[in-house]
Amino acid sequence: LSRIADLFCSGVRERNFVQSGEGYVLLTGSDLDTTSDADLRYVSPLFTRNYPRERLVRSDVLISSAGTVGKCDFVWKNHEGRLASQDIVRIRAKADQVHPGYLFALLSSPLGNALLTNQPAGSVIVRIYTEYLDVLQVPRLQGNSEERVAKKTIASFDARAQARELLLQVQQRLLQVNR
Repeated sequence: LSRIADLFCSGVRERNFVQSGEGYVLLTGSDLDTTSDADLRYVSPLFTRNYPRERLVRSDVLISSAGTVGKCDFVWKNHEGRLASQDIVRIRAKADQVHPGYLFALLSSPLGNALLTNQPAGSVIVRIYTEYLDVLQVPRLQGNSEERVAKKTIASFDARAQARELLLQVQQRLLQVNR
């Protein structure tokens, strides 16, 4: 995996939590499959060093590395600018090596999950380390198949973002009606 992507974990260790809107959103492994921002926690910007380096950017692939290991998410119109805890491995595809949409689709599939959560000897691990992911062999597809998979992945995340926005609009209208 290290031939086609950069892997790293967050350096955010100390956490001083603040109220919503007063800091940076901190994602944990359990937040990777959430559709609502209501339960997210915020960390103080005063105690968050290196925010420009630590923040999530579009096309990052996120993998929970502790607790329920192997949960995946894709940063696309959802987590940009947020921070990830040290229990989330960030995978940033190298330009012209692999499309991040394909990488997410693969790693979030049953095959990808098996690759992530099983050591070569077959024993199940309880934590995923970047050193293990560095040597992970990523199956590649022929022709333009990876690009087609990537385009569908992006389209699905575009649709999710649109659906999330529509749901927020409906919820706001319902609040106005009930006043």
